[in-house]
Amino acid sequence: MNEIFIELLTHLSADQRMDFEERAGIMEYDGGLTRDHAECLALLCIIRNTVREKENLIRERT
Repeated sequence: MNEIFIELLTHLSADQRMDFEERAGIMEYDGGLTRDHAECLALLCIIRNTVREKENLIRERT
């Protein structure tokens, strides 16, 4: 695994880590992706969702 990827994983909450593992598994099994590819895409999904959640919170406060 890439050191940047590993570092990003360490910043995930327990819930995000569970979501990451589930998404990666589904992408690997159902999508036919390699494990590395599935994990990278799953991490990107988690990051995207986190950004969207933070944007929504900011919108709600304004």
